[in-house]
Amino acid sequence: MREVLEETDVAGRLVEKLGDVKYVYSRGGERIFKIVSFYLLRAGRGRIGEIEEAPRLLAYRGEREMASLAWERMQA
Repeated sequence: MREVLEETDVAGRLVEKLGDVKYVYSRGGERIFKIVSFYLLRAGRGRIGEIEEAPRLLAYRGEREMASLAWERMQA
């Protein structure tokens, strides 16, 4: 929540953890393993864009999947 506030100036409260995306990439000949955790937050103050566009606009498949999941959960 702190990171979201710092990056977007949108304060929110935790709804649920959506999941993790695992990445493997190389830097300087070394394999790097990275896990990124995604959380669904309910915006309390601030302004965000249209989230339904996110799955189409994001560059990485794992991020698109998490954005789609967030959109589905918000519709329930």
